[in-house]
Amino acid sequence: MDTVQLKLTDSTNPDLLQLITQLDEELYAKYPAEEVFIVDFNDQAIHDVDSVI
Repeated sequence: MDTVQLKLTDSTNPDLLQLITQLDEELYAKYPAEEVFIVDFNDQAIHDVDSVI
């Protein structure tokens, strides 16, 4: 059986940034831009967000 590992990370993690970029591309291809919720990594509140990869 495969093992799933979860890792708590911050907003500077390269793997997280790649996943978010790929997700954004997919969402923009499927939906109008005004319907896509994005994460603003330039917002200071990003440090309050917990991310898991």
